Amino acid sequence: RSAKRGGTISCIETGYIQNEISNSAYSDQRAVDEGRLKVVGVNCYKDESNGKPMDLLRISADLERDAVERIRSYRSRRTQASTDAALKALQEGARGNQNIMALVIESVQAGATLGEVSDSLRGVFGLYREYSGF
Repeated sequence: RSAKRGGTISCIETGYIQNEISNSAYSDQRAVDEGRLKVVGVNCYKDESNGKPMDLLRISADLERDAVERIRSYRSRRTQASTDAALKALQEGARGNQNIMALVIESVQAGATLGEVSDSLRGVFGLYREYSGF
C-alpha cells in the first residue's frame, strides 16, 4: 500500500499511517464495546466477586527522598567534565546523520543518567506530538 502513496516516509509525513492506526483502534474498540471482540478482564471473565476497588501503589516520600539522594551521590562520584563531553558528543551525533547508539553507551559509561541522556536527545529531537491534521 505505501508504495502507491510515495513510500513509508511519505505516508508518515502525511499522517496516513497514524490515521490507519487510529481507524483500526476505533474499529477494535467498537467491537469490544459491542461484545464482538472478547478481552479477558474487560468484557468477559471479570473478577466481580469482591466489588472492592483495587489498591494502588503509592510511593512514600521517604522512598522518593532516598532515590533523589542515590542520584545525587552517584553524580558526585563521576567526573563531570567527562559526562558533559559525552552528552555533548551525543547531541552533536544526534544532530548529524550518525547512529547514536554508541554515543548513548559512551554517555552512560561516562556517568550520565537515563534522565540526562533523555534530556540531551529531547534537546535535539523534541517531544513526539501526534499528528492531528486529519
